[in-house]
Amino acid sequence: MKAIVSFVLTLLLAGIAEAAPIEGFWSGMAVRGGDATPVTLHIERERGALVAHYNIPALSLAGMPLAKFTFDPATGAITTSRLFNGRLLEDAITGELHPALLHGPPVKVQLRREAHPPSLATRERRVEFKSRGNILRGLLVTPRRHGRHPALVSLHGSGPSTRWLALDRARRFAEAGYAMLIFDKPGSGESHGDWTMTSLDEMAQDAIAAVDFVRAQPEVVPGKVGVWGHSQAGWVISRAAAMPNDIAFAIVLAGGGATSREVEDYGYLVRLKHANASAGATAKAMSWVNRYFEYVRSGEGYAELTGTLKNAAGEEWVKALGIDTVYPTPEQQPKWQWVATYDPMADIRRIRIPVLLLFAEKDESSPSERSLARWREGLAQAGTRSVEWKMFADAEHHFLTPPHTGGWPSLAAGYYETQIDWLTRVVGR
Repeated sequence: MKAIVSFVLTLLLAGIAEAAPIEGFWSGMAVRGGDATPVTLHIERERGALVAHYNIPALSLAGMPLAKFTFDPATGAITTSRLFNGRLLEDAITGELHPALLHGPPVKVQLRREAHPPSLATRERRVEFKSRGNILRGLLVTPRRHGRHPALVSLHGSGPSTRWLALDRARRFAEAGYAMLIFDKPGSGESHGDWTMTSLDEMAQDAIAAVDFVRAQPEVVPGKVGVWGHSQAGWVISRAAAMPNDIAFAIVLAGGGATSREVEDYGYLVRLKHANASAGATAKAMSWVNRYFEYVRSGEGYAELTGTLKNAAGEEWVKALGIDTVYPTPEQQPKWQWVATYDPMADIRRIRIPVLLLFAEKDESSPSERSLARWREGLAQAGTRSVEWKMFADAEHHFLTPPHTGGWPSLAAGYYETQIDWLTRVVGR
């Protein structure tokens, strides 16, 4: 009898799934700390497999992929690699999502099918270009209206990175009249290469290659192509601007200015503070950090560093530091040497193009006051005539401001308006 009931239930669930296929556009709300914000989900088939992307406008997230998306039509169960789990029942999807940029527990989502897909206010086409023998792939996002437009190349922060974190940004700039190239970092997404084996000079070369590619596109004004860079990209921009290039302007956000070592030390000290490390544990941790950067600089001492971590596993300073392995490896170290040695000031003093500097007051990844002060000092010494800056109060590294009730953060007030106003006045349309 149980087998018959189970068989009938399976048929009913399969009938529901068949009546309401998973493909299509879904919209609804995501709830965090009792606070709801709009979220949408687009599910389609590519090469016979289901592919899904989500959008959360409040976080400036668009087209964010849900890796390894699977759907069981018999039960309605939806699973992904780690970001989303849910269920389709009749014509509703419910589940839990771990949005990019947010820490903490997952948020609850509830979605309903959209009868008509949303229309885009931009044009978007897949593109690829070559740099250092690698094929780098991405999207060129342009205004809907025909003609040539000023353009920006969106550059990456540290770690692996794809075009998707930049898609909402590119669309907002395109809606304001500016094209933007967003692309997958070497070894990420659809791009060839290996970001772990890429030096600062090579990242700068990739940036210049991207600018050269965009300048040649029919939708773009060749003489008005600049760079946009967040976090680590601040150093990439200062390095690229000191090389032979055709960069017309730069927007730098929460990066560069300070030396790479200053930023690294700042980040480790913030981590120790959040862990409530004792003075003794902090001293031991930073002593290890000093030896670590000597290894990054010289390539010597890898075995000793690894052995120290292993022997001290479980001690307060190791737990507070939050490190359990030494990175980069000896093979990667020559490409990472710049992290221990780079001072951008000499490169900043060579910059003559218009620059907009945006920093966040509550940045825990970079010393914002120090970074901004050094940018301004170097550009003043360079005689750069068009330099503007702004410090966003209460904003963190990604220019999000915290909620008052534990709900959703929001983009800092005036974040996009400041950039578009500057582009309009300095670059034109």
